[in-house]
Amino acid sequence: LHDGAQQQFVAVAMRLESARRLISTAPADAARLVDTAQADLREAIAELRRLAHGIHPAELPKRGLTAALRTLARRSATPVEVTAADVGRLHPEIEATAYYIAAEAAANAARHASAGHVEIALARTSGALQLTVTDDGEGFDPASFQTDSPGLISMRERLRMVGGQLEILSQQRK
Repeated sequence: LHDGAQQQFVAVAMRLESARRLISTAPADAARLVDTAQADLREAIAELRRLAHGIHPAELPKRGLTAALRTLARRSATPVEVTAADVGRLHPEIEATAYYIAAEAAANAARHASAGHVEIALARTSGALQLTVTDDGEGFDPASFQTDSPGLISMRERLRMVGGQLEILSQQRK
């Protein structure tokens, strides 16, 4: 973190500070610095996502997926309800994948759909784990939905690595 992402964030902060000083005297130069800072920030966020891909919450290996999701729910700014039929312990890679999918989906519901409530449901079915994340957000038109967003790409890649599938169902609310 110190040598990679942290340095990128420091660079962004320095560019933004320089832009702030130039706004009144050289607005075009300030705008170029802000554009560069935005690009640098996108790269830093992508780097953090790559780093976080391998970091597990401490509770996950100790107490399992259901406990980790309940802790996630307690810490969430948006109310999150977790229901789990007796799923027991699963392979650590499956638990980590399910945790990150649920965390990403809950964060996206709050961030992009303005959800006021999120439900995460876990169930074991015929040798598989079914994870369902439902929210009361605005929804979207699936035909015009951007499927190449970093969050969805990450979810699909994680699931592909463990033989899982991602299904997104939505209806835009008017």
